Amino acid sequence: MKNQLRLGLLILSIGLLMTGCKFSYTKSAEKTTNLSDNSSFLTAKKSLRYIQENKTDSLKGLLNSDVLKMVKPEQLDWLMREGKIVLDNYENPNDTSVLKSQQTNYSVGRKQLIEMFSFPYQSKVYKDSVKYFHITIADNEIYKLFLNDYPPGMRIIEPKHSEPHKNKINLQTDNLKWFRIWYDGGVFDNKRYKNENGFYAVSGDKEKFEEIGINDKFQKLFILINTAKFDSLDFKYLREDEVGDPEWIYLRMEFDNEEYKNLGEFEISCFIKEEQGKKEIMSDYIILKHTDKTRYLISKNENQEIVKVLTDIAHYDYGDYYEKNP
Repeated sequence: MKNQLRLGLLILSIGLLMTGCKFSYTKSAEKTTNLSDNSSFLTAKKSLRYIQENKTDSLKGLLNSDVLKMVKPEQLDWLMREGKIVLDNYENPNDTSVLKSQQTNYSVGRKQLIEMFSFPYQSKVYKDSVKYFHITIADNEIYKLFLNDYPPGMRIIEPKHSEPHKNKINLQTDNLKWFRIWYDGGVFDNKRYKNENGFYAVSGDKEKFEEIGINDKFQKLFILINTAKFDSLDFKYLREDEVGDPEWIYLRMEFDNEEYKNLGEFEISCFIKEEQGKKEIMSDYIILKHTDKTRYLISKNENQEIVKVLTDIAHYDYGDYYEKNP
């Protein structure tokens, strides 16, 4: 568990931008137009190709030499392993979807352009999931390269203590700030929701949550989770790939009370029904996450009431609240 903890808590960030630099201006992130002649952009794309082809030494050759000295082997291993999963299983973004920003650095009488590229990869399986490769380049050398769930400019606050699992969960609808319900009926559902067949999303703030009328269902769910016995604790960044086409529910929530406001989103997911003959890797569990890398596994067999409430939430009629193009 200690080794899992050390690996699970790694923040994948190769290098830091050069210290002591003063920037005269910063250009905000924007979608790219024509970057076919941009050497930094081509270097960024080359680094992703090396990750997908598992060419660690080739990737090292793109890193700034000082940065390379700072990289821990386990960080690079993490990047090559988890990065390849994304590159193999997520949709490759068009060049025009890549977000670019830049900074100009004046240091020791020298002007230097620093360019940052964020590549959004949309999951082929989880239509609600996007992963970002963020790559910072100067003089055709990579100074920073990391992978996460967040678009550029979003500040990520992670717990500072060494083991971010909480001993006790205390979820309350009164503290709910934002929610999103994602449902995929898999092979079992071809019903039309707004303009999509078989899957839907509903999201909004607390006011919308109360308008929909699902407060009681969520509060019952929270009470059951607050008192549930966790089957195990786990450290995991990316979800497992689906084996078949199951019925599945995925809840995302933010809370504004002092205890949870800096933990990021809470996620609760559960396979409701598996495609016949195709057992999902995590089908025996209800999964709860409260940080980017940690999760609780709750046995479905021992918590059938939680499964029932999640199923009720999944099958609830949300009327006009279904999203277009979720």
